[in-house]
Amino acid sequence: MPRRNGHDKVNTEVARRIKALRLSKGLSQTELGRGIGVTFQQVQKYENARNRIGPDRLQRIADLFGVPIASFYPSMDTPGTPPPVMPKVVNRTAAKMLRDFNVLDARLQRRVADLVADMVTGTVNSRRRLE
Repeated sequence: MPRRNGHDKVNTEVARRIKALRLSKGLSQTELGRGIGVTFQQVQKYENARNRIGPDRLQRIADLFGVPIASFYPSMDTPGTPPPVMPKVVNRTAAKMLRDFNVLDARLQRRVADLVADMVTGTVNSRRRLE
């Protein structure tokens, strides 16, 4: 079935934000499906933008996650502020790390961020360790 050009980007972004929010909350597709009254296969179709999400179902998703329905629409983002849904999450491990990271106090968050940055650049200093 050919895609409609006018709404394709919006549908894809809504789908991406739903998936990112689901992963950030640590829910499986089955759990999200149960929460909104559909199968996990239907959630897969929603998250891959294969099926459009009706406004009533999107409202149920927003209610389940405790976010305003506008947070799924890129056109509703306030300029200069990040969208209320987290950015693209690569996988479950990254989502779990982000949830765990947010529990740390600010000092430890900075130290973990520095350590990861050092690991990426290959300049890990053995003297700088997490305690």
